[in-house]
Amino acid sequence: MTLLLGLCSLVVLSACTAPSENSTSDANRDTAQAKLSAKSTPKENANVILILADDLGYTDVVSFAEKVSGIARQDQFYETPNIDALADQGLSFTHAYVNPLCSPTRASLLTGKPAVSMGFTTATSFRSTSYYGAGQTPPKGMHPLDVIEHKDKISIEQALINARTITGLPAGTELDNGKDELTYAELMTRHKNAFLGKWHLGGHGTPGYQPQHQGFEELSFFDGGASSFFNYQKMWNTKRLFQDREDKQERASGKWESLQADKEAKPYLTDALTDEAEAYIRQRAKDGKPFTLFLSHFAVHAPIQAKKADTDYFAAKPQLGTKGQDNPTYAAMVKSLDDSVGQIVKTLYETGLDENTYIIFMSDNGGVDWLLRGSPTPPTSNQPFTGGKATVYEGGVRVPLVIWKKGMHYAQDVSTSIDVTDIMPTLLDLGGYQVDSYNNIKGMAGQSLVPFLSDTQNTKGTYTKDTIYWYYPFNVIVNNPKDGLPVTPHAAIKKGDYKLIVNYHGSYALYNVMQDIGEKNDLAAQKPELANRMFTELVGWIDQNAAKQYRPLLNSDYNPDNDAHAEPFKLLPQLEAVCCETD
Repeated sequence: MTLLLGLCSLVVLSACTAPSENSTSDANRDTAQAKLSAKSTPKENANVILILADDLGYTDVVSFAEKVSGIARQDQFYETPNIDALADQGLSFTHAYVNPLCSPTRASLLTGKPAVSMGFTTATSFRSTSYYGAGQTPPKGMHPLDVIEHKDKISIEQALINARTITGLPAGTELDNGKDELTYAELMTRHKNAFLGKWHLGGHGTPGYQPQHQGFEELSFFDGGASSFFNYQKMWNTKRLFQDREDKQERASGKWESLQADKEAKPYLTDALTDEAEAYIRQRAKDGKPFTLFLSHFAVHAPIQAKKADTDYFAAKPQLGTKGQDNPTYAAMVKSLDDSVGQIVKTLYETGLDENTYIIFMSDNGGVDWLLRGSPTPPTSNQPFTGGKATVYEGGVRVPLVIWKKGMHYAQDVSTSIDVTDIMPTLLDLGGYQVDSYNNIKGMAGQSLVPFLSDTQNTKGTYTKDTIYWYYPFNVIVNNPKDGLPVTPHAAIKKGDYKLIVNYHGSYALYNVMQDIGEKNDLAAQKPELANRMFTELVGWIDQNAAKQYRPLLNSDYNPDNDAHAEPFKLLPQLEAVCCETD
C-alpha cells in the first residue's frame, strides 16, 4: 500500500547530483562507537539472528493465536510448528507493538528511535517521488528525500491533506545536512553485521542510503516495499532510472548475488533467501567471528504467491475458514516462512552455533485483513483483534515476538507491553555491549529486553517504560473498522492497560486493551479525566517528535456538506498546536 502527499510548488535543481557516500557526520558516528566499545564489558559476544516477517499478523502464528482465540493449535488453519517451537522453548512477548506500516517499524528497529522523529510516517513505493528523485530543491526545512506528493484514490470528501514522509534513513551523506542516524550495525563494532532481504529504507534506491551505508555487509537485498516471489532476480538486479531526474541517474535498487555461486537459486524467494542465510551462517561457523544477521523476509507481503503444492494442501484442509482465515495461498506463504525458521535453527545445530546464538523473530506490522486488488478474499483475518495493517487498532500494531536460544525454557510469557524501539538496545545487550552508553545517545526511546531473559524475570527497576505512541497522519483507502470509511489521520497512546485512539476528524476512543482485546468498549465517557490526560500527553509527544512537514494540513476545499462521516470534521482543540495549517 502506498501513501504520501505533496503540498508545495517546487523549483528544479538542475545541478542536483548523487549524494556523496562519504559521511559528513563520521565524527558523530565514531564518537558513539568509541563510547560504546570503550565501556563495553562483553558478556558472551553472542551471535544474533533477527528474522523479520513482513505483514505477518499476531494470529497468523498458531501459538500466539491460541493465546487469544482459545482455538487449539491442531484445530487452526495455518501451520507454524517451527515458530511455535521457538515460542515454546524461548520467551514469547505477548504484548509487543510496532508501527502500522513497515518502513517506520524498520527505522525504529534499527535505531531505537521513534520513527516520526526521523521523518518516517508511512511506507512508500517507487511511484512515490522525493524531491531528490525529481531533481528539485526541497522547501526550506525539508529533506531532499521527503516525498513531494502521493495519495490514495479516495472518492469521499477529505478534511485533511496527507502529511509527508521521508523515504531514506539519514546516513550522513551531503543530502543529510549533518543528520546521521546510527544503527545497531554501526555500533556493534566487534561483530560482523549482515543484511539480507527487504531494505525499504533507502530512498527508493538513492545512492548512499543502502545497507552498506548503515554499517551492514550487504548480501542479496532489494530496496522496495514488495517483490515478486517468482522470477525475482531480474527485478532485484534491474537498474531503474529516477523517472523525473534530468541527469538520468540510476537507482541503487538492490542486487541478487548468491553466496553459493556453484548453486542455482531456488525459484521461490522465501526459500532462496533462507538458503543465503544458511550459507552466511556456515561461513561464520568456519571463521568463528561473532555476527548478527538481519534476515528481512518479504513474506508474507503481497503479491500473494506461493508454491502450488502447498497451496493445494491448504485448499483441501478441513480447517479452511477457521477464525476467518480462508486464503490457501496466503496459508502456504506462512508455511514457507515457517519452514525458513526451521531451516535456520537446523543450521545452527549442525554448525554448533546453537550454543551461542540468539534468534529474535517478529513481524513489522499487523496482517492485511482488507481486499487486495484482484483478490476475492483478504489475505488473512486478525480475529479476535480489530483492524489490521494501516490502523492503530490491536490488529494493526500488535505482533508476535519471540527471543530464543538453546536451553531457554520459560514457564510463562512476558505480558509487559514493549515496542519495536526496544529491539536495537536488546541486540547491543545480547552482543555484550554496554547499553548505558546507548541510552546517552540523543532521541533513544528503547530499553533492552534482556532483563526479561533472567530465570526470575524480575525486571523491576530495569524495564521502566509504560507508554507507547503511534502516529499515522494519512488518509488511507483502507476502511476504518469502526465506521467503514477510509481511514483518516490518527494517532494513539497506550499507557498501562489503556489505549487512547485519536481520530483527527474529530473524536477519540479509550479502550482497556488488557481486558478488551477487540477494542469494542469505548470508555472515554466513563473515564474522561484519564482520557484527557492521555490526550494531552499524546499531543505533547507529537509536538516534540513530528516536524512541520510530517503533520497533515487543513484542506481549504473541504465542503462539510459532502462529508460522508456521521459528523462533519471538527479539529479537537488540543490538536490545534500540532495540526494543521491550511494547504
